[in-house]
Amino acid sequence: MKKKRSFTLLELFIVLAIVGLISTLVGVGVQKKIRPYRFDRSIVLFTEQVSFCQKMASYHGLDITLNLFEEGKSIFISSQTEDGDAHIEAKLLRKEKLIDNVQMVFQGKAVNNIQFVFSSTHHMSPQGKLTFIDRAHLLEKREVEMNDSYFLRPKSS
Repeated sequence: MKKKRSFTLLELFIVLAIVGLISTLVGVGVQKKIRPYRFDRSIVLFTEQVSFCQKMASYHGLDITLNLFEEGKSIFISSQTEDGDAHIEAKLLRKEKLIDNVQMVFQGKAVNNIQFVFSSTHHMSPQGKLTFIDRAHLLEKREVEMNDSYFLRPKSS
């Protein structure tokens, strides 16, 4: 009678090690491709929120504050009204994670938090260039012009 040949434990470990190595390499490659997309999507979310706050302030005749702040290595975004109107507050962001591992620079100075106030008179303050710099890839940055006349203009560099 012929004896059946089966896989040894060593052969199984070698196959598992090869599969693990391949999946790790593929995972790293995928993460490198996903990071720029997430970075761009976060800037789009920010510009959409700025536009929304501007419209809400103008339409409802209220001052609305948009906050960007750093906690750990993450940047969060939130918004609120000055008078605490519950109907309007329900439509604004409470606190949402915007992106990880990004530094904010406003008017050439690194900042950990910044507040933009949108008034009912179509004015916002402060005004200037807000730059988001990816800490992992320092050459990767996005600039947003924050001013009254040319309200939002995202730029890539």
